[in-house]
Amino acid sequence: MKTTNVHFVKILISIALLSVAIISFQLSLIQILSILQWYHFAYMVISIALLGFGAAGTFIAIFRNRLLNKIDSLLPLFMTISGLLMAIVVPASQISFIQFDSHYLFLQNSHLWKLLITYLLYFLPFFFGALSIGLVFVKYVDLIGKLYFANMVGSGVGGLLIIVIMWIFQPSELPSINALLPIAAGLILIHKRYFHLFHHQLLNPPNTNHFQKP
Repeated sequence: MKTTNVHFVKILISIALLSVAIISFQLSLIQILSILQWYHFAYMVISIALLGFGAAGTFIAIFRNRLLNKIDSLLPLFMTISGLLMAIVVPASQISFIQFDSHYLFLQNSHLWKLLITYLLYFLPFFFGALSIGLVFVKYVDLIGKLYFANMVGSGVGGLLIIVIMWIFQPSELPSINALLPIAAGLILIHKRYFHLFHHQLLNPPNTNHFQKP
């Protein structure tokens, strides 16, 4: 198998893993918000996910050339950031000065701002995840059929996977479980030269003797 084919297979796997995580994370948020707040705030997650994908598409349209020129380094970075944010945003939204209470939304203006901050926090993982998928679709538009297939299969698996892990893990643990998949997707796409560079730096640390006093 040629190197280019191997790289594309890695991209397909990464897109599938990321798609699994995005759908699973979305359903996890619905489950968590249905417990913490009223149910109509749980369904707000759908609009957050759509906003993330829409904003990512706009971002790609504006900065298309710059993003595509650095796609080899940006793609694993965006996927990894998406995974890290999945693990972080839910605990962050429960910090006292951020956590909103739906009962106080129409009584205290501060809770409107807290709701907006919470909305922004939940928006970020979807934005970076959609940014990754969108960049791949634009870069490999000639192979969009295979990419879209990987995306749809991953999304379907994500919907099934969350049903299983909901029976195994507590709701508060679900985002961290989902976060593992985008991080794994990002690691798959990291170019070998970065591993070689890291290995070289690890075995040959820079000489700091010239900083020492005589």
